[in-house]
Amino acid sequence: MKLSKIVSILLFAILATSCVSHDYMGQTYPSTTEVKVYYAESDIVGEYEIMGVDRVSAPDAFDAQLILEKIQEKAMEVGADAVIIDDFHEQTIGSSTWSNGSSTHSSDGKGNSNSTNWGSVSSTTTENEKIVVARFVKFK
Repeated sequence: MKLSKIVSILLFAILATSCVSHDYMGQTYPSTTEVKVYYAESDIVGEYEIMGVDRVSAPDAFDAQLILEKIQEKAMEVGADAVIIDDFHEQTIGSSTWSNGSSTHSSDGKGNSNSTNWGSVSSTTTENEKIVVARFVKFK
């Protein structure tokens, strides 16, 4: 197997198992084994209560489906029966700029300047993260 493929697999494995941050605030119940996903509160049929809110952040490289799976895992852990996805967006969390420049100067040896050349290269990298806000639901 090519080294680049091995590195890609390892990076994906690291991303898939870490780097998702949950900030859950709410009640907890005994864990559940299944969580329904809603994108509008009006789609829920029957009586329920909002048991909490989870704000999830993940690196930009994460696929939306993987983030949803992580939300469902957290919801099952705290005993939710369903989640309502309220917000999904990306935000910039940092940027860095790298610059490199050089100059050359020549003279005739008598103190007379013949030419000066200047060149530079710069690159800016922006780091983004995905943010998802979900309300956790408990059916009555």
